[in-house]
Amino acid sequence: MREFLKSVISKKTRINLRRIHYFGFRHKCLLCGSRVRTMFDSGLSFPVLRDMDVVGGEQLSHDVCPVCFPTVEQDCFGKREVPIGQRPSTPRVLHVAPEYALMVYLSNVSDYTGADIDPEGYKAHGDVVYCDITDIGFPDNTFDLIVCRHVLEHVPRDDLAISEL
Repeated sequence: MREFLKSVISKKTRINLRRIHYFGFRHKCLLCGSRVRTMFDSGLSFPVLRDMDVVGGEQLSHDVCPVCFPTVEQDCFGKREVPIGQRPSTPRVLHVAPEYALMVYLSNVSDYTGADIDPEGYKAHGDVVYCDITDIGFPDNTFDLIVCRHVLEHVPRDDLAISEL
C-alpha cells in the first residue's frame, strides 16, 4: 500500500501533507523551515553501542524533522558561518549519493550537481548525474565543496575515492 501511495502522490505533496499533519510551534527545522509540534528520535538504542562507546552509536531525542527527515547534523550543514570574503557568491557543490532534504536545500543556495553511481534511482527527485567517486570525471577545482556523507563505507577502494575527492 505504501509503495502504491508513493507512486500516486508526488513527493512535494507528501511533504506538504506531513507539514500540515505535524504543524506546531515547539520546534523549527533549520533545513526546510517547517514549524512542527514534535521531532523524531534518531539512532539506535542497542546497549552494545553505548557500552563500547561507539561514535555515532547513541540515540538522540528530537533529532529528526518529521517533514523532511534530516538529522540535526544535516540541519546544521548550511548554517555554519564562513567569513564573507572567503565565501563564493554562488558556491559550486557536488553532492555524492544525495539525501533528498539536503539536495533540496543545496540546490536552492548553490550551483548544485547531484551525483550517484545509480542516477536512475533519483528520477523522481531531480537531476542526478552518473559519477563513480573512485574516478569522478570532473576537472580539478570544478567544485568549491563536495558533500559525501555515508558513502565511503560502501566503496571497496575508499582510498581511491578519498584521493579523488
